[in-house]
Amino acid sequence: MRHAACLGIALSGGVAVPVLADLPVGDWVDVVTATNTTEIGRVYHIDVWDPDGAGPKTPRVVAATTRGVYQLKDGKWDYLGLPIVTALTVHDFDGDGPEPPAIVATISDVEVKAYRFDAGTNTWSPLPGVFDNIVWRLASVDPDGAGPLPPRLIAAGQFEAIDSSIVNHIATFNGTGWDQLGSGVNGIVETIFPRPSVGTRGAAPELLIAGWFTEAGGMPADHIARWDGADWAPYAPGLSEYYVDALTDWDPDGDGPMGPQLVAGGFFDTADGQTVHNVARWDGSQWHGFGDGTFGYVGALATFDPDGPGPAPAALVAGGAFDTADGVTVNRVGLWDGSAWQPLGPGVSSDAFAGVFAFMVRDLDGAGPQPESLLVGGEFTHAGAIDVNNTAAWVPAGTASPCNAADLDANGTLNLDDVILFADAFIAHEPPADLDDNAVFNLDDVILFADAFVDGCP
Repeated sequence: MRHAACLGIALSGGVAVPVLADLPVGDWVDVVTATNTTEIGRVYHIDVWDPDGAGPKTPRVVAATTRGVYQLKDGKWDYLGLPIVTALTVHDFDGDGPEPPAIVATISDVEVKAYRFDAGTNTWSPLPGVFDNIVWRLASVDPDGAGPLPPRLIAAGQFEAIDSSIVNHIATFNGTGWDQLGSGVNGIVETIFPRPSVGTRGAAPELLIAGWFTEAGGMPADHIARWDGADWAPYAPGLSEYYVDALTDWDPDGDGPMGPQLVAGGFFDTADGQTVHNVARWDGSQWHGFGDGTFGYVGALATFDPDGPGPAPAALVAGGAFDTADGVTVNRVGLWDGSAWQPLGPGVSSDAFAGVFAFMVRDLDGAGPQPESLLVGGEFTHAGAIDVNNTAAWVPAGTASPCNAADLDANGTLNLDDVILFADAFIAHEPPADLDDNAVFNLDDVILFADAFVDGCP
């Protein structure tokens, strides 16, 4: 896999960490490939849904938006129904039974309710229960790993009660109604993270939640809590005021000895007394920052391999409402390469407010040559140099070679992204802009780039 970067080494807690020495290469593409003018609204969540389980239909990307639920089908967004949707997941209601997993979504309308989608009839059916406020997150969680119990559907958010029964911001569906999960927490829950178990085959995930709360299970908690099997308990203390909006795992040293560590993103300034600005990682005993963090809140986190099977390790990607990360212009999507923040091309933007609220790592071409891509959802109208409708994908450069010296993202086309990559590298005196390979960055390099750009790709 071609990559414009070579590998360097940084130290994290005394452990060698592979890092990228230059920009990840690739390009922004529209996930909509057919003629489609559908305005889908702000995107809150992205998931994958298989309409017929083990049947012949292809799994589809589905999105929860301010205009309802949409599926990505035949190259365009197809409306599945419902009004303002604030949360979505895919849940198997009968475990090992014959029913395929169903989309579950919550609406914020006259009533706040949860609905399940019947793919056979293309209709939505309400689940019992009315929430007294917004549901911000739904999750389907395996409670016992390889054990016999079916998945558990969990709802969390701004609500305190369901049908007048107090549940304190989090509840689980029992098949006929909603039950309080433990004693709950004292503030809004923004995210649910079933954290994969490390080193124990078949073990259940560790269930974590995060948000605005300062108490969990009746004990002080700094915005993150874990389920201990009977109630909620504080987890990873030390974050400052405000809230946590996203959680993920990231392995700082790839195949090295450190193992995955929890990363939190949101709106906070300090962790364990050090300045971290909205994103930090927990090593099991203390928090660490990622440079100076981001200049604006973080609403989405993911682990993403920027060069597929190439030599670079999986990187941490953060999205939100920030233009810069540690002083680097990234435009709402930043990639931490092990020692510094890097942009994914020109990022995403809008003429008004722009923000990223959802990530998904997905193979867009199936058995094709491209590695996995990063799907991005939120509120934005531009991704790189293209116009989009609140969704886009960053596609790594794949196996293609650059068509000429101006094709810096090695995607076989010459466009504004290549110009921006050249300009950034030229200003920073980095190798991609040294086209005559003499370690001097001057007008000769600019002329060589311009001539190659004018020549175009074959």
